[in-house]
Amino acid sequence: MTVQDSGYMRAIAEQIELAGLQSRVHMDGAVPYREIPAYYRRATLCINSSATGSVDKVVLEAMAAGRPVVSCNEAIPPILAELGAELGAELGPERDALHFEPKNAGELADRVEALLRRSQAERDALGARLRAIVARDHEVERLMDRLVREMGAAS
Repeated sequence: MTVQDSGYMRAIAEQIELAGLQSRVHMDGAVPYREIPAYYRRATLCINSSATGSVDKVVLEAMAAGRPVVSCNEAIPPILAELGAELGAELGPERDALHFEPKNAGELADRVEALLRRSQAERDALGARLRAIVARDHEVERLMDRLVREMGAAS
């Protein structure tokens, strides 16, 4: 963990304490990569507030674990639209349910609350649909084939 990461973790811990959320929020710190899948399996959903403009690895990992992901990243809505088109599913509502505007805490809270109000079966079904995206578009061999094709077309 970097010095910057440690400082950020301390600042988050202070906010948790100020809000009186110590009994509800647990911070594990650095986790070895081999243990990450177990963390995703225990999660109800994943929140990603990184606005990089590209799909973050954490989003794909959570989706691969079959967990709903709420993200402000602009790369998420097009992925959901692709899934809807390919699987013949209407994903307009899901696109809205899984995306929030950057720095809009109220919208994020609304998205999380709505997902938590769904039954476990509904969240599992959504997670399975999200996992299908990763299996179809981001599996290593398929991704490498696509990269080779696109690089060949660009030359």
